[in-house]
Amino acid sequence: MTMHRCKDLIRIRVPGGQLHRALLPGSLVVGLLVGLPGCIQHPGRTIGTVEIEVVPGETASGYLSSGQGLCATAFVEAGHVYHVSAGVSAATAGSTGPDEIVGVVSGDPLTEPVEFSVSSSWGGGSQGSQPPVMFVAYGDGEVVIEFAYASTDTADSTGSVLESIRDLVRGPMRATYELLITDLGFDDNGTSPDDAVTLPIGMDGERTGTITPADEADFFLLQVQADTTYQLNLESTDIVNVILGSEDRFGQVNFGVPTAGGLVIDVSSSAGSPDTGEFTAEATEEVLLRLTASGSGSSNVTIQYAISVVEVVPDGE
Repeated sequence: MTMHRCKDLIRIRVPGGQLHRALLPGSLVVGLLVGLPGCIQHPGRTIGTVEIEVVPGETASGYLSSGQGLCATAFVEAGHVYHVSAGVSAATAGSTGPDEIVGVVSGDPLTEPVEFSVSSSWGGGSQGSQPPVMFVAYGDGEVVIEFAYASTDTADSTGSVLESIRDLVRGPMRATYELLITDLGFDDNGTSPDDAVTLPIGMDGERTGTITPADEADFFLLQVQADTTYQLNLESTDIVNVILGSEDRFGQVNFGVPTAGGLVIDVSSSAGSPDTGEFTAEATEEVLLRLTASGSGSSNVTIQYAISVVEVVPDGE
């Protein structure tokens, strides 16, 4: 397995106005006597990069020094859906972290890099947990997961020489990290009318999947019975739309037009706003549903969805 090298430390915000100090060899006495002369001011340390390999389903953990980055590689399989979650924690009192830590997942199995937020806690405080990011691997291969840790010791905010000495003796601030990549399994919903999967009637037939706005569509087959009323239920983490299609006399499948029995279905949902659509079949026929995503962000944002169709029982029966 080939290890990809990390790039320069990725986007990470270090609070402005905080200057860490280091003393040049031989300048300690000068620094003690006159303060600033002999001191080098710099916006932080770059101590190198920790490179590890992670296995999906196994939590990786360790330590990062202030200014140090993590570069993790993981092997992923084509068509599988993955979660990535990470956290950084510094327990030392007086240690604060950046406003946010942003991680990046990249590599050949992805169409474009995917950013995620790293949860963090500093000196007993916390910025709260961050939801995991989800992505779909479009091929077998390695992905690279990167983020970096930076701290500002609040005790050094005065910029005193004594605190600079203390910093040299104590060494750089350290934090623990945890990283977990989880394989959610193969997303096998049909990606063309020819390989559409059957959507059984009833809640037991609910199907879940993932899709990105860059994908063309997921397709489902639904068998309806004449004079029967159904309800289509759709729930998703971002904007998705389901419409019904039918085959014309030339064998072409057209979407958004009535089927042979006159059915027209158009249901949309978004994060926190599930949707339903009720319809009555006038003929016994097999119909094709097409699910597409527009999303509200990147074209590579991975959207989770759940779709089901249930029979509506008239009142009194």
